Amino acid sequence: MRKFSEEEQVIIRRLVKGNGYSRNIVNLIDDRGLDGVRFSMDRTTLSAELLFEAIGKEPSDDEVRRMGDRQDSIAKMILSYVALFRYLEKYDLVITYKPADSSENVIEFGKGAEDLPAHHWKLNDKSLAGLVSEYYDKEIIPTHPLKHLVENSFIPDDEKRFKSQMRATWTAIWTSITIGILSLSVGGTLIYLNVSDKT
Repeated sequence: MRKFSEEEQVIIRRLVKGNGYSRNIVNLIDDRGLDGVRFSMDRTTLSAELLFEAIGKEPSDDEVRRMGDRQDSIAKMILSYVALFRYLEKYDLVITYKPADSSENVIEFGKGAEDLPAHHWKLNDKSLAGLVSEYYDKEIIPTHPLKHLVENSFIPDDEKRFKSQMRATWTAIWTSITIGILSLSVGGTLIYLNVSDKT
């Protein structure tokens, strides 16, 4: 099993502590990285865009630059979530469950205000939209091994056993060395006493 990064550990803890539909990709992403932004997607065409809260009617050059940077970070964040969920699913650490298909063709999520004007930033990557669409309706249910891993502070049982065996091995080595040194000193003392008794 691979080591999980600090960010992945936070996501996994939220997943384990969550209940029901709060363990869905949209609700897990919503809290992180989407301040002032909504993700909007048409599921039939897989066309997606980010809606950034707008200050004016036209974005300034600085706002355009920030929107481009945020678009990259949001896309990477979504990809990292999906990659993590796929890994957890592959190793049977989570089960995905689709209670019902959503009838919504257009989905939106994020923390951008809906009653404010927005600057639209089209996402040209249909694969990213496809990944969001794939996980949108799924509840991600942690299995017992994942809960156990979280309880053990993300240290796998194999690693814990290995560390325990290493401690036992080093204890045995130091005990053997100590006994060897003591037997040499006792033997040397006895030889010294025998030699001094004969003289």
